[in-house]
Amino acid sequence: MMSVQDFLELYDSGHDFSEKEMSYIFNMDLEEGDGDILFLVEETYDEPRRWTRNHTRYLCINGRYFVIVADEALTELQDTSYWGEPLELSKDTITETVVVTRNIWTPIPRKERKE
Repeated sequence: MMSVQDFLELYDSGHDFSEKEMSYIFNMDLEEGDGDILFLVEETYDEPRRWTRNHTRYLCINGRYFVIVADEALTELQDTSYWGEPLELSKDTITETVVVTRNIWTPIPRKERKE
C-alpha cells in the first residue's frame, strides 16, 4: 500500500504509476499519517456504455487537487482501467447568477376584455 506522502513524492518526481497504484489513488486507499488530508471533492459519471462508464474523481490531497479518470467496469467480468496519470489541478470558484424567465397566466374576466 502507498501512503499520502509516498504518492506526493512519486508524483513530484514524475513517476509513471502502475494500474495497482492508480487503483489505490482512485479509491483513496492511501495511508494517512499525522497531518495528512485526503478527501473526495467531487465525482462525475458519464452515461453507462454496455460494459463500462467513465468515472472522474477530484481529490484533495494535503491541500493539492488532483483529477483521476477511470473506465469503470459495470460487471464482474470487466476490469476497471485508468486513463493516463493523476493530473494536478488548480481550484477556482465561480459564483453564477441564473436568470429564469417564466410566463404567468392570469385569466381576464369577459367584461374587462379589450377588443
